[in-house]
Amino acid sequence: NGRTPSFMAFERFIKNDLTMSIDDIFIDINKIIEEDLDINVKILYIDGSKFEANANKMTFVWKKSSQKYYQNTWKKFIKLVKKLNRYFSREGIEVYYSLIKEPNIAYMLEIADRVEKYMEANNIEFVHGKGKKKSEIQKLYDELKEYAIRISKYIMHFDICGDRNSFSKTDPDATFMKMKYDYYNHTNVFKPGYNVQFGISDGFIRNVYLSSDCNDLPTYIPFMEKYYQAYGEYPEKTPADAGYGSYDNYMFCKKHEIDLYMKYSGYYKEQEKKTE
Repeated sequence: NGRTPSFMAFERFIKNDLTMSIDDIFIDINKIIEEDLDINVKILYIDGSKFEANANKMTFVWKKSSQKYYQNTWKKFIKLVKKLNRYFSREGIEVYYSLIKEPNIAYMLEIADRVEKYMEANNIEFVHGKGKKKSEIQKLYDELKEYAIRISKYIMHFDICGDRNSFSKTDPDATFMKMKYDYYNHTNVFKPGYNVQFGISDGFIRNVYLSSDCNDLPTYIPFMEKYYQAYGEYPEKTPADAGYGSYDNYMFCKKHEIDLYMKYSGYYKEQEKKTE
């Protein structure tokens, strides 16, 4: 009727009608475009781009650093266990804690629990604050608890990292990676971000895949599987740069009858040698 919809009309439409996920809406729009326009969906051009996450650049946690601190903390814990064994030996108590090689948080907590019960049984008071002198066993106990907390923290870091080499404390899903443009004085500072893959046919974005991988290689197969789930078939050709060329990706293409249009790493160097 020529009237402009009010903002309440938009609000009701979004609330009552757009109840499906954004992915479903995206796929439905693409299916309508495919029906109304003559686009070639047999060819899907793939490329990725890295986007900086909304996280501070100084919130990084590096997996290798955590592994080093993890091992060093365990070595300190083993030295502490030796001190505990010497303490109980001096006190004439037949207690000996084993010096196991592999870090074990359950073992650390078990020792801490036994030491705490020993202190309670012998009326050794826990003291804190200035002017309070801690007993030798409490000092060992406090040190033990500190190491247990550290080990737990590093184990949590490993769980969050998974196969990645880093993550951000304020956005654990983000991985620290080099971006194409570095506005931090162009010093190649690693920043938390995501690797976003796009699949395009005749200028229309047909598929989007968000990944925490720094490299494009491991994103190809899950990207294509997501495409298949959305449209029920694979494209015949997926032109992409050498960042996607790997044995696993080539075998995936062979299995699903996708033409090999991805170059591999070192392709251009081989071409240069042939022309010389």
